[in-house]
Amino acid sequence: MIKNYLKTAFRHLQKYKSLSLINISGLVFGLFCVILIYSWIRYESSYDKFHKNADRLYRVVFTNENRDFFGIYQPGPLANHLREVVPEITHTTSYSEMQWKLSREDKGFFVIGSFVDNDFFNMFSFPLLQGDKNIVLNSPGSVVLTENLAHKLFGKINPIGETVKLNDNQTLNVTGILKDIPQNSHMQFNFLMPFKSSPDWMNQWNLKSTTTYAMLSPNSSIDQVNNKIYGIMNQHNPTWKNVLFMFPFTKSHLYNLEGGGLILYVYIFIAMGIVILIVACINFINLTTACSQRRTKEIGMRKTIGSSRSSIMLQFLVEAILIAFISMIITIFLIELVSPYLNNVLGRPLKIYLSADFILFLTGFAIHFSNLQPVRLLSSASSIGTGGQYIILRKTLVTVQFTLSIFFIISLFGIRQQLGFIQSKDLGYTKDRVLMVQTRGALSQEASIVKKALLQHAAIQRVTISGNEIISLQGTGSGPIEWPEKVTDRVVEAGFNWVDYDFLATLKMKITQGRFFSKEFETDKSDAFVVNETGIQQMEFADPIGKEITINQGSFQRTGHIIGVVKDFHAGSLHQPMYPVVMMLSERANYLLIRINTQPIDETLALIKNTIKKYVPDDPFHYEFFDAKIEKQYQIEKLTSILSTYLTVLMIIISCLGLFGLASYSTLQRTKEIGIRKVFGATFPALLYLLGKDFTKLVLLANFIAWPLAWYGVNKWLQNFAYRIDLSVWLFLLAGVVALVIALLTVSWQVIRTALANPVESLRYE
Repeated sequence: MIKNYLKTAFRHLQKYKSLSLINISGLVFGLFCVILIYSWIRYESSYDKFHKNADRLYRVVFTNENRDFFGIYQPGPLANHLREVVPEITHTTSYSEMQWKLSREDKGFFVIGSFVDNDFFNMFSFPLLQGDKNIVLNSPGSVVLTENLAHKLFGKINPIGETVKLNDNQTLNVTGILKDIPQNSHMQFNFLMPFKSSPDWMNQWNLKSTTTYAMLSPNSSIDQVNNKIYGIMNQHNPTWKNVLFMFPFTKSHLYNLEGGGLILYVYIFIAMGIVILIVACINFINLTTACSQRRTKEIGMRKTIGSSRSSIMLQFLVEAILIAFISMIITIFLIELVSPYLNNVLGRPLKIYLSADFILFLTGFAIHFSNLQPVRLLSSASSIGTGGQYIILRKTLVTVQFTLSIFFIISLFGIRQQLGFIQSKDLGYTKDRVLMVQTRGALSQEASIVKKALLQHAAIQRVTISGNEIISLQGTGSGPIEWPEKVTDRVVEAGFNWVDYDFLATLKMKITQGRFFSKEFETDKSDAFVVNETGIQQMEFADPIGKEITINQGSFQRTGHIIGVVKDFHAGSLHQPMYPVVMMLSERANYLLIRINTQPIDETLALIKNTIKKYVPDDPFHYEFFDAKIEKQYQIEKLTSILSTYLTVLMIIISCLGLFGLASYSTLQRTKEIGIRKVFGATFPALLYLLGKDFTKLVLLANFIAWPLAWYGVNKWLQNFAYRIDLSVWLFLLAGVVALVIALLTVSWQVIRTALANPVESLRYE
């Protein structure tokens, strides 16, 4: 019986080749999109969930009572203190990712390391390949390396018991080897050191220097724990007015503390995947109901020879299963074919998840949704597909398809326009042709000498130093800024940066009041601050020059006077509002910023490398271009733009396939009418108007439905940016025109074929 059904189904596919091709193509594109989206979402959602105790792990974070700001850095002693005073907290650790130079003999690398407490391996499931997790961090001066770093430093030698140098001046003893950290971990490090080896400034209550993680006992109430830790920070630093709360560890990758984050894009792509698959299934329903009249005789014959309604329904169910199965096979082949290309386009590996249960789910969904309406229609003994209700159904489905397509087009335009705004916005400094060179290790000591040597070359315009990355100054402060005339209760926290005399000129920043640091004033080394405009506004200084302020960075406290106000510059991404920044003078820092000329980049890089190696031959030459560093802040937006482009194109293709099939059927139904019109002199535009007017009305209706939905959706997405575009009317009009042109081009293909046909043949058609 089943064999007979399959034979009949294959015959149907062969008989109606164009209809079958359109149906299969639509489902292939739909399934292709869904599998890619599912793979991306599954990977992003898997972050940090490989830890055995993931559901009991939390990151300790802070805000204030008004929730004006959020932060993740706390004083180093907080971890042990929480474990001692909160019974529900069983384990804690400090964690502080920082870049260090780690070297052995003539091999050195700039890598990420962290000081952690002994509880670290009891909390997190990072497997040790060598060493005992209970003792590897017991001794001061010990270090645990990842497998990859150990191989780079020691090759085939067993590293246990060997020594390495930290920043060229501290000897560490290798006590353990970790399996390389999975990519889906938000904690990414190359080595670990015991927190008891950390410098004094990391062990002070008045400096936010580390992040803190805690593990709760089973079945603990997170609300009760939050109540207990709420005011702990202020017990040691009352002026900070910070309140603590627990943030779920597994949300660290997807969620921002203040709301939003990558989870927004997960929801967006889930919706896109569902919509695309439904649109593909709508095509199947639309084309099947539109072309169902062709099978009226077949159904009549089946009923005449005694076929029951259930057997007819089973026949069409087998056909739907066959189409879904063929579509899935083609989709899997297509994904395997394009995966390497997608990895290059997305700039990251995309692991395709094709588990048996997921494939069965997708196939079942496609079968159910595609087969739901056609089976009922095609097994009906009444007039099939010709009634007004089915014409309305087809028009409704076409409208839905183009509504969704227009929504996608507007969303894509909005995303691309915002990315263009980001790339062109004045950031308060000039980012082009600036090289950032790490100065950890010996280069930090020789920074001023290397700077003078670099400036001897014509290829180098300017050189300066910076204590921190310019785009990561938010969160580099500790306690709030204080000043004698303070009358407001507002807490003013600022990002701090150590710079030299040439910082302003190198990055082409502007002074709006006062002056910048100068060698003519000896007091600038100990008594001078340069503050940005936002800092001045928050401190409510009408005339800031000469005002006294006090900053606190742990054991470092300085009271000095404001000598200048720098025009606001973005010390973070455009997701964040402007942030107060205070700059101080220094001759040593963590980065060399080098502005280069436009001569061949490779030659200039070689020149810079050779000059630096002359003074610090053992230091690795690690650099980044400043503009590339800034672009990394918007990787997820760029990824969204790329994926949205492909998904929008596929969405349009799917919609056009459905429209093409309906236009073909509509043209076929009116062949005799078109032949008569041609005999009486109908032109191509007249025929295009005749066949395209109904579809044009549907597309126009789709525009009016899609526009308010798209306006709401894009505006919701733009709320993630403190600095964003305003949606203009032309964006919506352009999307509507694009959709209309696509629809007319799709329909016109059928009109061209009909217009070129011999009218005599058309009139002979039955």
